[in-house]
Amino acid sequence: LNREAISLGDLSSAIKNQIEPGQPVLVTISADEAVSHGQVVAAMDELRQIDQVRIGIATKPIN
Repeated sequence: LNREAISLGDLSSAIKNQIEPGQPVLVTISADEAVSHGQVVAAMDELRQIDQVRIGIATKPIN
């Protein structure tokens, strides 16, 4: 969260604590190769439970 690693169990409450009620917010997921696809999907599932959150995924350009 804010460029710091966060556990899946803390993700939803940490996001809710940082957003204003009724304000839409874009959450960008950035994961390296050490994070499994399943963990990324689980994070997206958690985030989708928060009505005002929109999800983006950060990518690295191909060299």
